[in-house]
Amino acid sequence: MNFIRFDNADGLRVGALATLDDLFENRDVQKHYPVLAESIRLAASPQLRNAATIGGNLMQHSRCWYYRGRFDCWLKGGDVCYAKTGENEHHAIFGGGPCYSVHLSDPAVALCALEAEVQLYGRFL
Repeated sequence: MNFIRFDNADGLRVGALATLDDLFENRDVQKHYPVLAESIRLAASPQLRNAATIGGNLMQHSRCWYYRGRFDCWLKGGDVCYAKTGENEHHAIFGGGPCYSVHLSDPAVALCALEAEVQLYGRFL
């Protein structure tokens, strides 16, 4: 699962275990997907990019302070997203609900803009 492949017909294919640094340094990513390269640069320091994988980055869990706190919010099985009407300066501003916590991955935003698709494989499907 540690691979980065590019061809003109299929575009970019990336395994979940490819590091952010390998993606950032890849010439095809730099040339054909500069927004992805820039999002990876902004996502973490060089030291973290060297160890972090794209799969791990995309699978980050919410760090909303209501979720981390003593609140029984929607994401922890409650009925309410307290960020919707409470202190919400760093939460989603469009749509949202039932949880208004934003996704933590900078590359995920670039991948959405590039209309990327994720394929999942494994025994858990």
